[in-house]
Amino acid sequence: MIDGKIMVHNTYHRNFGSGIWHHLGKTQYTYTADGLKEKEIRQENHLGELKNTEKFEYLYDMQSRLKERLYYKWIDTLGFVKSKKVEYLYNDQPRYQVEIYTFWDDLNMTWKTSGKRIDYFAEDNSLDSIYDRGVNYAGEEYRRLTTVQFNSDKTILDYTNKEWDNDTNSWFTKTFHRWYFEDYDWQPKEKEPFDVSVFPNPASDYIYFGKGPDPDVEAYIYSASGMLLVSQKLSQTNRIYVGDWPIGVYYYVLVYDHRTSSGSILKL
Repeated sequence: MIDGKIMVHNTYHRNFGSGIWHHLGKTQYTYTADGLKEKEIRQENHLGELKNTEKFEYLYDMQSRLKERLYYKWIDTLGFVKSKKVEYLYNDQPRYQVEIYTFWDDLNMTWKTSGKRIDYFAEDNSLDSIYDRGVNYAGEEYRRLTTVQFNSDKTILDYTNKEWDNDTNSWFTKTFHRWYFEDYDWQPKEKEPFDVSVFPNPASDYIYFGKGPDPDVEAYIYSASGMLLVSQKLSQTNRIYVGDWPIGVYYYVLVYDHRTSSGSILKL
């Protein structure tokens, strides 16, 4: 979080064959002073260069409820252009929420409605049913109805998906799911603290990791911008050469048995 308004999320994928992490892309979130998400810009890594792919903008009503979500696609020659929009309407008694889906018609320079969804809620604010109506990619109209129903003691949940049959003018059940719930007295097993010493810090040539009793600790080191620089197991070597790295602060994450230890390193 930067100044309480921007958050950057970098996504990495690990090649399990080589053990190397690859930077897939980055998403930057912008928030209002009240903590509401205002904008979302996504980028993908293309041959080592981050390129814009899509953008979302969020508008809210006076009660801080989502009013509009706008989607823009990236075109290299034009930048971000309008593509889709979802409008949200709310009703309190009875409680329901409406989502209106539209797309931008470049030819007529206007928004056109493609579908609508209505979420109905029970008195306890739990989801009761969903009604969805619109036009699919083939230009055919569709209608769907989803019902969500608990039994009296909340131990069984029935989730039914129905679709409208234009030939018979009636609903037919497409899928039906039933969940059973039981009470478990389950507590997560506490694990011993995990810590590995890192020295010297600051460092000018090598940094060393004290492996301790667990040699299969995985070490990851990132630059201040979030780029992964090192990915290796400490069983291979417990030292890493940083002599040719630029002066600055770097961040490490050590992983072992689903536990992590992290910190910073100052390169002189």
